Amino acid sequence: MFELLLVVSLLMHGFVIFWIIILIQRIRNTENRVDEMNQLKSEIEDVLVAYTTEMKEENERLIQRLRKNNEQTVTKLQQKTPHTPPIKQQSVNEIVEQSLEYKPPIELPEQETYEKSYHAKVLELFDLGHSYEEIAKTLDMGKGEVELILKFRQ
Repeated sequence: MFELLLVVSLLMHGFVIFWIIILIQRIRNTENRVDEMNQLKSEIEDVLVAYTTEMKEENERLIQRLRKNNEQTVTKLQQKTPHTPPIKQQSVNEIVEQSLEYKPPIELPEQETYEKSYHAKVLELFDLGHSYEEIAKTLDMGKGEVELILKFRQ
C-alpha cells in the first residue's frame, strides 16, 4: 500500500513539474511576442514619421512652386500691359480659399467607371515584383507612403 502511494505521489510530482515547465515556456513565448510587437510598433512609428516628414517637404515644394508661378504670372501681365497699375499679389492662402469656393457644374457621367485605389495599385505592383522606389515613381507617391501601405499589409 505504501509503495502504491509513493508511486502515485511521484507521478503527481512529475505531472506538476511537467506543467510548470510548460507554463514557463508559455511565459517566455509571451515575452518574445511582446518584444516583437514593440519592435513592430517602433518600425511603424518610424515609417509614419518618415511619411509625415516627406509630406511636409512635398507641401513646402508645392507652396514654393505656387508662389513662383504666381510671381511669373504677375510679371508677365505687367510686361504686357505696362500702363495699368500693378496687380495685387495674392497669398497662397487666398488662392487656396478661392479654389475651395469653386463649385464645378454638375455633369452626370454617361457610364460609371471604377478606378483602383492607390492601395490596390501599390499592392498589385508589389505582387508583380516591383521595388518600393519603382512603385513610388510609377504612382507618383512618396517612398514612405508606399512602405507604410505595404507594412500595414503584413
